[in-house]
Amino acid sequence: MSVVNKATVRRLYEEAFAQGKPEVVDEVLHSTFVCHDPNSETDISHLQVALSGSTIALGVTVIGLAWYGIRHGERWALLTAFLGPVIAVAVAVPLHFPYGIATIGHLGLIYLDALILVVGTVLAYGGLRKGER
Repeated sequence: MSVVNKATVRRLYEEAFAQGKPEVVDEVLHSTFVCHDPNSETDISHLQVALSGSTIALGVTVIGLAWYGIRHGERWALLTAFLGPVIAVAVAVPLHFPYGIATIGHLGLIYLDALILVVGTVLAYGGLRKGER
């Protein structure tokens, strides 16, 4: 199998996303990476599981801060619950722009989550008790 260059992979991705055929993306991934390095499928899977675990842990942390800190009027808890996801998005989303995959179709739920986070933070801030602890 010949080595597929980056431009070819990007073109194939763009065609697959434009046609709404995610199975083509899987095929490209498999033929481009897995066939060249049998360990890459394990590496990709490991990365996805680790990232998923971190995302879930961040969500649980934000829920805990909201449930115990924000409900008791702790402004530091609100700030922490807001900044945690903001930092995660600030690190992850910019990487999508050079590859042209920062679209609504790919990151739409992240954009929606960001909007919900901002609205929730504003509402929670308005509901905090007057005295900061």
